[in-house]
Amino acid sequence: MGELYPVLSELMAGVERVRADKIKIGVVGTMRRVFQEEFGRGRFAELLAQVGKDARASIMTSEAVGVPDGIIYAGELDQIQDTVNHFLGEKIDGLIIIPINYGDEESAARLAADVYRALRIPVYTYIWPDAPIESDGRRLSDNECGILPMRQHMRVTMGKNPGYFPFCDIGSERLSAAWDSFIRVCSGVRTVRNIRLLQLGAAEPTFYAIEADPDDLRKRFGFRSESIDIWNLINAVQESLENPPDWFSSLHGELSKTLDFSGVEGKFPDLSAKLTLALGWIVEQLKEKQSNCVTIRCWEELLRGLGMLICPLNGILYSMGVMAPCETDKPGVIASALLHGMGIGEEKDLNVFADLTRWDDGKPLWWHCGPFSAAGMRECSDCGARVVEGWILKVPAAGLVTGAWGNLGDPVTFAQIRPNEDGRLQLSALNGEICEGTPTIGTYFYTQMADPEMAWRFIMDYPFDHHCSGRVGNYLPLLKEAAPWLGLDTKPAFLNNIG
Repeated sequence: MGELYPVLSELMAGVERVRADKIKIGVVGTMRRVFQEEFGRGRFAELLAQVGKDARASIMTSEAVGVPDGIIYAGELDQIQDTVNHFLGEKIDGLIIIPINYGDEESAARLAADVYRALRIPVYTYIWPDAPIESDGRRLSDNECGILPMRQHMRVTMGKNPGYFPFCDIGSERLSAAWDSFIRVCSGVRTVRNIRLLQLGAAEPTFYAIEADPDDLRKRFGFRSESIDIWNLINAVQESLENPPDWFSSLHGELSKTLDFSGVEGKFPDLSAKLTLALGWIVEQLKEKQSNCVTIRCWEELLRGLGMLICPLNGILYSMGVMAPCETDKPGVIASALLHGMGIGEEKDLNVFADLTRWDDGKPLWWHCGPFSAAGMRECSDCGARVVEGWILKVPAAGLVTGAWGNLGDPVTFAQIRPNEDGRLQLSALNGEICEGTPTIGTYFYTQMADPEMAWRFIMDYPFDHHCSGRVGNYLPLLKEAAPWLGLDTKPAFLNNIG
């Protein structure tokens, strides 16, 4: 969204985004000196050439540490250790191990275990189909047999079942689709483990589920959080109204193109200035604290101290790649970052954060006062602002209009990370299709469920709180694939409700 907010983009230049533009993937071949080595080396080179075309990924191989063709032969213990050291030094985000002509269980298991234990990244296996049997009965490879003992040894040594690519050949559409999913899963896991949260305000005491266990979050995700008293923000805005910072005029002009304050009066005379100053101050704090996500306690200090809420700013930050859920929702940051990471390489960051708040004739209403957009807020005496153009809607209307954010009929996925009845964090997710619905004040849209009754039972039976992180698209398969690598309980809390 940099083209919509060039001034803000320049101001945010020092904020390191939570999602990387490119992720690092380690690819290793293992081989035994038994037969047809040349054939296997050729196929491995063919695979590397295909996946190396993906601009989202940097491919790392053991060739960087002197292993010919990046293929480790059985018994080459030094090559195994050198490869492990290389991958750990590069901090790769995903690992693929491939048995060639039969492969080698020991090298695969040692590589997988050492890398996984150190980095907690997704580790997958892949084989291409065995070559056809020659006319004289010779076989050029035995990949399909070799992958079975290799995976079993990896499973026991890692203490975790490795992921796997579907059975498909190099160059096939199926491999391209599986590779795309793998990249998105690795990016989602990496993004979650890269969260550095800035929390503005004390924890919201009235919502149990959004806090979770801080020690568990740190242990499970490497979660880092730093808190600032919300009155620091309030006082900074009040002081800056008298002595605005250098960036104020340009940023204020930019926001005024999105938010129309021409009708603001009464108790909100300085609303546009306050929102501008609050946004600039938040960005400055993100840079100073070296944070890449923020969550803000909305109630009730901001109303008392500034006479406003800053929900539209959360939406702007989301659109700029900074996850910004409200009410100090720490698990909400994780769910948002996971979905955001899975959007690697996409042109638009179509992240949302909303309340599941009402069912209108079987259509769930996803509503909030602005956290997932700077737009959609209708003229309202309570909020004092009238939005005429923005990220979701160019004209406030009943739900969503075509093209600006997502299209009517597009799939959208919502996910939550919440403690279940055993106190374990569980990932719950469901999807639907964007549709029209009854107008309401605030930023909102509706989704059509193929089976609304099933959706209702789902959110009653599984840990599903009112806060929902979401993204336009059907991310259920990716979420299900990523959950085990984050140690999240998922079964059976996934509901595909697209007709």
